[in-house]
Amino acid sequence: MGAKPHQSGKQVYRKLIGGKISNIRDAYNLTKTHESQSRRSGIQSFEQLVRMGSIEAYKALCEARHTDPYPINRKLLWQLEGAIQNVHWCVLSKETKERLLNGF
Repeated sequence: MGAKPHQSGKQVYRKLIGGKISNIRDAYNLTKTHESQSRRSGIQSFEQLVRMGSIEAYKALCEARHTDPYPINRKLLWQLEGAIQNVHWCVLSKETKERLLNGF
């Protein structure tokens, strides 16, 4: 399996509609463990994750684990956003990271 290309949000959406990313574990930054945790929190597909957005998905994951979302596990929040944008979380802009943190 080759590396996943970086794509803009529109391309990710087209890829999603085309059915290429349906499993959470197939998205950038996310693994089988993330997929299992997501399903336990009620997030059944990558499409649902995209619709929820990274902040709401993060809150759902924390609630399912019965943990207080504060202090924020920044890496998980950024991994979710990176998956939605189809980029590695390390390349998210400083502004994007700050916007996510300010969403709480």
